[in-house]
Amino acid sequence: MKRKVLLVSCVVGFLGLLSAATSFGAEATRIKRSQVQFVTPNQCIYPRTPALPLGLTAALALMVSQIVINVAAGCICCRKFPQIPDSSWKVALISFSLSWFTFVIAFLLLLTAAALNDQHGEESIYFGNY
Repeated sequence: MKRKVLLVSCVVGFLGLLSAATSFGAEATRIKRSQVQFVTPNQCIYPRTPALPLGLTAALALMVSQIVINVAAGCICCRKFPQIPDSSWKVALISFSLSWFTFVIAFLLLLTAAALNDQHGEESIYFGNY
């Protein structure tokens, strides 16, 4: 049992560090204002950066770590035998719910940031707006 806990902790810890490192890498490699090329005063071209693959890798690592934790811990909501509610059960249920809530928010934010950093191609300005 201790070996399983250690293995799951190491895998989830590695995936968490991978997610954090690729998130920071995506932020560091995003398009800067100096990299945007102006073709004409009304048109600009955005270069490609590795921010999108890094952001998607971070989201994927986060998702895999959430799946590993839930598979290793077992589904709290789908128990075969009903659990007698006590204080430890309530703490486990609150932790489970909080874990999924924060996962969904972090996952959506990573995907949104990755999509926003994937601006490439040509953009035109009409009446001062893009």
